[in-house]
Amino acid sequence: FGVQPAGRGHRGPAAAHSPRGDDTFRSPTWWLGSADPDAVSRPVAAARGLLRPVADLAEDFYRQTVSQASRILAGTGANDLIWGHASMRDPGGRGVWIKQASWGLEEVTPDLVHLVSPDGNVLAGGGPRHSEYPIHTEVMLARPDVGGVVHVHSRAAVALGASGQPLRPVSHEANYFVPPQVPRFTQTSDLILTRELGAAVARTLGHCAALFL
Repeated sequence: FGVQPAGRGHRGPAAAHSPRGDDTFRSPTWWLGSADPDAVSRPVAAARGLLRPVADLAEDFYRQTVSQASRILAGTGANDLIWGHASMRDPGGRGVWIKQASWGLEEVTPDLVHLVSPDGNVLAGGGPRHSEYPIHTEVMLARPDVGGVVHVHSRAAVALGASGQPLRPVSHEANYFVPPQVPRFTQTSDLILTRELGAAVARTLGHCAALFL
């Protein structure tokens, strides 16, 4: 994932222009002699109602990004019932945007994406959070260069991880991950449910692009 901070490359609501070409919006004296002193305030209020806070638009983008990434992963066969998740770093440093628990990757829509803090609190959006959120939050904390984390149970990855064999780059896609060799996390085969385990995963990952759990 690449992360673009909200607001970069555009001017936001301040750049909005009047949708009309007459003096309704630009002449302070236009309405002084009018029989209807509200003739200006009505279109101005309507225009303001079309503008949404930049923060809301940014959150829409984060939700849409995670939703689209989740469905792409499902389309490649990486889905496993309701397990697996993709996340995006919150540019404000509040945590990660990630899908809610109990939904398959192929089912994720923007309204099923919420913001989870490093302590596991849901800061924006509803629904239950995934129990393995520390995989995402702790990697983000340890790796400021990372904008997104993916954890999936694709059949090929599960088989290769269980075999103990190294990943040999015999396809173009594999070259995104090797070299250096993909490390393995062997401290536990249980779920990564605590911040301490998440931090251990991040240490094993190091500066690599992938990790076998």
